[in-house]
Amino acid sequence: MKNKIFKTLFGIAIAVLFLWLALRGQPVKEIIKTALTAKLFYIITATFFYFLSYVARSEKWRIQVENLNFKLIPKTAFYGLMLHFFVNSFTIKLGGFVRCGNIKKTANVPFPSCFGSYLSECVFDFLFMFLGLFVILAIQFNEIILILEKLFIDLGIDKLLQNTYFIIFFIIGGLILLVFLIYLYQKRLIFKKYRDKIQEFINSLKKTFTIKKFWLFMLWNIILWVMLYFMNLFLYKSLFDTGSSMFLIFTITTFSYAAWLMPNPGGIGSVEYFVLQSFLLFGLNSESALVFGILSNGFTLLTTLFFGFILIVIQSIFGFFNQKQKNEHR
Repeated sequence: MKNKIFKTLFGIAIAVLFLWLALRGQPVKEIIKTALTAKLFYIITATFFYFLSYVARSEKWRIQVENLNFKLIPKTAFYGLMLHFFVNSFTIKLGGFVRCGNIKKTANVPFPSCFGSYLSECVFDFLFMFLGLFVILAIQFNEIILILEKLFIDLGIDKLLQNTYFIIFFIIGGLILLVFLIYLYQKRLIFKKYRDKIQEFINSLKKTFTIKKFWLFMLWNIILWVMLYFMNLFLYKSLFDTGSSMFLIFTITTFSYAAWLMPNPGGIGSVEYFVLQSFLLFGLNSESALVFGILSNGFTLLTTLFFGFILIVIQSIFGFFNQKQKNEHR
């Protein structure tokens, strides 16, 4: 319990830090008022694409689970995924545990196997995100370097990062600690009680990187990003009549995705800050950026909570998302 409370407080601290970095010196009341003027038609259209992004994500994750020789039907996978993001909206990334606990209950997929597939899904998310960031970096290298320098100055770590000895010590120390922990684990000196579960988790994680339906899995990854792109496009159009371009929306999508992966509830703070940087890359003003950031963050947060709440009610009353043919114990 204490560990969960600490993680939640840490996530809130991250959110507050990025909110402060994004909103300091800005006319917050006017920004919120402007965000509330968003055109309803475009908001509804963005909601449609956001919902489809969850469908794409659940399908690509379902391929990973079935690659471990467990049956998982679409509606059960979709509910587990929505429950995950529902919980992530107000906790520090505890949704993965809730998702796998739910799938154990509804489809009898072992928790370690499910969690291994979830972590490999996160790895692929990071790979696609870094691919997007690489494209942006290649096109606007100088501007991004300036943004990073400003972030380091704001956080007060610019002088520390200029210290070569500190960086070398940090990297070498981290590698030594990792090697030492691996050695202790292999010698059965730590985690002896949970060794079987840990090994099952490691095996599942390895197997999900050798996906049988690899091209279908990659297609769902691409569809996910396309749906998020169109969601951001229509959110932008709900506020602004001009100024959008394919590369701007691509940058907003990539930066927002990076913000959502950070350990703070619902991406609060980090979305606003990262969206601000994407707008500044294109020479747009900071007030417009924060209007969009607040709208985007509020939209995804409220929509996720709405969908999640409806599905939880349906499951509680009808058990609709339970899988009839559950997996046998392995």
